[in-house]
Amino acid sequence: GTRRGALRLLAGGALAGALARLDLGGAAAQDFTTAACTANGVRCGPGTPRGCGTCCSRCTARRPNGTRRCSCCRDGRSCRGDDQCCSGTCRGGVCGPCTSAGEACAEGEGACCGGSRCARDNTNTARCLTCLGAGTHTLCTEDGAPPCCAGLFCNGSGQCVSCLGPGQTPRCNATDRPCCSDAACDPATQRCCGIANSFCGADRPCCAGLVCDRLRCVAA
Repeated sequence: GTRRGALRLLAGGALAGALARLDLGGAAAQDFTTAACTANGVRCGPGTPRGCGTCCSRCTARRPNGTRRCSCCRDGRSCRGDDQCCSGTCRGGVCGPCTSAGEACAEGEGACCGGSRCARDNTNTARCLTCLGAGTHTLCTEDGAPPCCAGLFCNGSGQCVSCLGPGQTPRCNATDRPCCSDAACDPATQRCCGIANSFCGADRPCCAGLVCDRLRCVAA
């Protein structure tokens, strides 16, 4: 009994080693951690230290000399994430063509290339955007929305802006959240307030020492 069990264990170990050395030529048939996987462009399979089943992308490409290297997955191959696919898009578990940044897209399909996202621009047209500019209809606070473009930040209303007007959130500062030219940052409240002669109203308070008179901030 003990001798027979030991033989079974030895045979199982030999079989597992043989399977690990097989050139799978496509999606991996084993689970492995990202830290242990083989990067794209690295040779795999027979004659190499690692089997093609360890490719991070879980796909390979055959070279003219018959060897294989780990590669991105072509359209139509199974996938688990966008980073596996040559197109940069994994839809429904399959690599597929993607829509280039700036092109019209169908919201909710997630078919934009290279990290861009389908969002509504300042004409309210759905396009693949890498970032949100000023006046875009998609709110920067929405789940899955692209980040604000360089030089802009997301205000409390979900708009990408370059500066804050009187009464707008978040809190203002002199570096990355400045007030607009018609406002100043109140150090006591860290909110932008209207300067002299700027437009004012219920949601646009004037700075200290000024009052709102006929929709203008004037001396008290």
